[in-house]
Amino acid sequence: MSSFIASILKATVGLLVNKGRNVAAEKLKEGDVTNEQLRNLIVSEIDDVQSKLEGIARKDLLASISIFKEGLVYLYKVKPNEQDGRKMQQREERATTPLKQEVGSPEASIKTVSLVEEMRSLQLTDRDNSSARALNDAKDRFKQAREKATEAFYNEALSTSDRILAMQYRIMATILEKVDCLTHALAPCSLCLEELHSMPVVKKSIDVHLQQGFMSMFNKIEREDTIRSGCRMNRVIFHITEIVEEDTDISLWPCVDLGKLKYKVDLLRDVRVTETIEKEDPEYFLLKAWPFFREGEETMMFKDWFITTNTKRQLIIVATDSSSECTLLKVFDGNGNLLQSRHLKHPVTGRNGVSSPVIRDIASDRVNNVFLLVHRRDLQGDSRSAVTMFDHHANFQHEFDLKEGARGSRVTVSDDNKVFVIAKVEEEKDCVQVYNFNGVLLNSVEKKTLGTVMDMTSIDPEGENKILVLSSCLDFDFLCYVDQFSEQGNVPSEYYVVSGLISHIYFLNKTEQVARLDFLQDKLWLYNKNGEVVREIKLKLSALRDFLTNAETLTVTTQGLVAMLATEKRTGKRMIVIL
Repeated sequence: MSSFIASILKATVGLLVNKGRNVAAEKLKEGDVTNEQLRNLIVSEIDDVQSKLEGIARKDLLASISIFKEGLVYLYKVKPNEQDGRKMQQREERATTPLKQEVGSPEASIKTVSLVEEMRSLQLTDRDNSSARALNDAKDRFKQAREKATEAFYNEALSTSDRILAMQYRIMATILEKVDCLTHALAPCSLCLEELHSMPVVKKSIDVHLQQGFMSMFNKIEREDTIRSGCRMNRVIFHITEIVEEDTDISLWPCVDLGKLKYKVDLLRDVRVTETIEKEDPEYFLLKAWPFFREGEETMMFKDWFITTNTKRQLIIVATDSSSECTLLKVFDGNGNLLQSRHLKHPVTGRNGVSSPVIRDIASDRVNNVFLLVHRRDLQGDSRSAVTMFDHHANFQHEFDLKEGARGSRVTVSDDNKVFVIAKVEEEKDCVQVYNFNGVLLNSVEKKTLGTVMDMTSIDPEGENKILVLSSCLDFDFLCYVDQFSEQGNVPSEYYVVSGLISHIYFLNKTEQVARLDFLQDKLWLYNKNGEVVREIKLKLSALRDFLTNAETLTVTTQGLVAMLATEKRTGKRMIVIL
């Protein structure tokens, strides 16, 4: 069987497997299961479900399960060609194993940089006749299984558990029907979630669970089963989007709308509902996690950490020791595979007595060069700020000082290769300085609003490059404002975003949306450019945050996910987590 198909099966089988009772499920959790064991595991789970179903009202559901099982028989006949096998072996030899692996998670089986190439290799033109027929037959059976499962889901004569089971098979069949082009399965899967979330019984179960009132004392087991099933279906579809490397906007992820007077609940991440699964899997609240240092790699003690993302959805992390003499750059892909680990060689300044650089901020451009904003101090105590540029292989390219004796605090790079720095010249207001890559100062514009700069980003609406600066101001309330700058230096507008106690607030990369993190309340708020709350999600932030390090140890990705450096409590080792 194709290794890609095995990966998809492992990513979806979490909707079937009861972790608490199946030994094979534990092997699957660790990624230690052969294709034959996987097949036996799936078939035994399907047989177990079928044995508990009876009655004429369940005929569509039973038919769907039976046809789905038949589709698996054909799917296991699809064999990889020799070229696919060689490519897969080469990838596995250079791949790493992420820290967290769970049933229903692609991390348990994805030890490759990308599975997209293998998905493309499933095209029928690349296969022998027997595999082509087997894949066609499998897709046809999954199509029929999806249709029968859809009919069963809409049969209101069925019990809630049966209808939810029908939705599970509908989702699995939808994914496997499009196994040779998974991107085409994402929209139908999103529709499945919307229909699941709109079920009155699902809404009521979540509402009662969150309120924890008198009604929560009754039917607790059934209610939590409903919530757990909903959470797992959301998680499986999320993992499929990760497999195909789809840059899904998580702020648009389907939620359960509890009505105007309440709020929308995110079954993918909100720990108020995922806690029903954490009883079985304490780390379920982590979407992904992996160690910062690999096995056998020399570990080091670092003082400051900076993290950002690039256009490939990779995480770039720069860490410095207490003396700032050692700077380590690491690049991970979205699945936790270590792509680069290098010690950066800062340039020799040509001055006597100039201290090692202290990093203040990090940015990347569209071709994934890395830019560091650094401070240096000489023996007389005078400091200067500079921007240091490294290519995507971590090789030093160029460094230039900020002009007019400015001291920089933030840096970002626009899509047309301009470097924007938030800088302060003596006692004047903060300004935005615009440089080209050679360090030529092109413009300098004073920022209109007072207050501390929290974040800065570059956007490109309709080909017009703009820089947005997010500032926190203390007035009668804590306020956040956004200043807009163009490359020509004019300031078209300034607008208010959010009020309240401002802790950590960021732009979603390359967008006007704002993400606000509150470690005291363990919450993430997402705002649109008008300052309206798009999403409110409770996360376990305080359980992970290391308060001894700087605030730049976390970032919000283009998807709206929180990526942060944390400490594994059991071992004390550094890890990267995605929430």
